[in-house]
Amino acid sequence: MYDFLVIGKGLMGAAAARYLSQVSNNVAVIGPDEPANPATHTGIYGAHYDQARIISQLINREPIWAAFSHTTLTQMTHLEAALGESIYQPVGTVSVKPEAPTAEHLQQIDMHAARFGADYRVLDHAAQQATFPMLNFPANCTMLWEKAPAGYLNPRKLLAGQLAAAQQNHATIIRSIATAVHAKADHVEVHTQEGTVYQAQRVLIATGAFSNCFELFARPLALRLKGEYVVMGEVPAQEVQRLGPMPTISYQIESDTLADLYMFPPVQYPNGKYYIKMGANTTADCYVETLEEINAWYRTGNSDAMLAVMRDTVCTLVPDLQAVAWQTNRCVITRTAHAKPYIDIVQPGRIYAAVGGNGTSAQASDGIGQVAADLMIHNAWHSDLDANAFRVIYADEPVDWQNRELVRGAMKR
Repeated sequence: MYDFLVIGKGLMGAAAARYLSQVSNNVAVIGPDEPANPATHTGIYGAHYDQARIISQLINREPIWAAFSHTTLTQMTHLEAALGESIYQPVGTVSVKPEAPTAEHLQQIDMHAARFGADYRVLDHAAQQATFPMLNFPANCTMLWEKAPAGYLNPRKLLAGQLAAAQQNHATIIRSIATAVHAKADHVEVHTQEGTVYQAQRVLIATGAFSNCFELFARPLALRLKGEYVVMGEVPAQEVQRLGPMPTISYQIESDTLADLYMFPPVQYPNGKYYIKMGANTTADCYVETLEEINAWYRTGNSDAMLAVMRDTVCTLVPDLQAVAWQTNRCVITRTAHAKPYIDIVQPGRIYAAVGGNGTSAQASDGIGQVAADLMIHNAWHSDLDANAFRVIYADEPVDWQNRELVRGAMKR
């Protein structure tokens, strides 16, 4: 029997497992590996199967998300040492909007910058062109430039670093899919797809988009699962060099078809090629719910529906871009009813939850995992953050999803 068992071997779950392994050498995390061939894969998927996610402490950060991202940044040295290679690139990041920041916004940015030791500048159009000549934004846009250590992280390597550090503390990795959770009088049983049953004193469920697809929670959680469109332009070596100083980008674009745009400088992928990548909320966005719908979107979803407009947008923002090929990709964003992750006690002393990254879980994952682990260890809220902001909301509770969709911060960074 394990002291702690984490269901969900994604970024949140792996982070929680690492923190739990620091107080117990009897910890396990359960979840499948990334599939070798996603096109024919029949199991579950993960949104972290990628090479780049923005990490920032200031850009469009509410205090809660800023605190989570700061925690992740502070752990990079330890995680890179455990993995034996770099996990993130401190290239800086910019937030671009078609209006100047308000005094209230700048005051909030100053507060975060002082708290977390971040460095930033506000650039008008002329300063943008001088600082980042490879980029082109409309003349009415203002840019907030957050310097290093902001930049982008590799979610695959972040996951591997968390697991490596946990294993160094004797944590066990179970490569399987959990299908049911049953609380007993003095322990919890976790059943797997293969029919194996594991026992633990306490269990954390961190299963993201798949949380309502199995018998993990007694009541389904209030979640909305949005399909995400991504376009990727393959660039040759000379373009990688030319765009070397390019930061990561968050852009509130004025468009009839796109919103909440984010973009990365050229990043190398496992096939050895470099791609400049952009994603956004779009007018073609779809929602999925069941296991079959989620997997069908990952396998065969028509992400090419937005290829032309997204490709043209990339080429507008990066003039004279020399891309030799274009492709699209897709993933799923897990939105919660209050736009914060669910981090809560489901059954005191037995079952806990950490679900719902709201499109920003990669950079926040270590901070979320730390809070969730502390909740399990103490069986009580053990963070300076407001516990009520993270309470679990179930699907049978009233939720104004139409109003929720108007809340910003739901894009994947």
